[in-house]
Amino acid sequence: MKIGIVVNLTKAKAIDCARQITEIFRASGAEVFMPPDCGEVLSDCDAVFAKSIEQLFEAGDVAVTGGGDGTII
Repeated sequence: MKIGIVVNLTKAKAIDCARQITEIFRASGAEVFMPPDCGEVLSDCDAVFAKSIEQLFEAGDVAVTGGGDGTII
């Protein structure tokens, strides 16, 4: 499965959550995609950084967003 993760980079909790869910998804065998703007902040994640948000949504089977206010959609 290919999963896109979109993160609110202005929220530290959202960034931490993105790291955690990336680990969970990768441990399950999923391929994780993130938008290009996540590359600098989340370079330590085992994820593919798409060239554009459009590419992320085209490549993924599902998308998860972390807004930093405690919700995950």
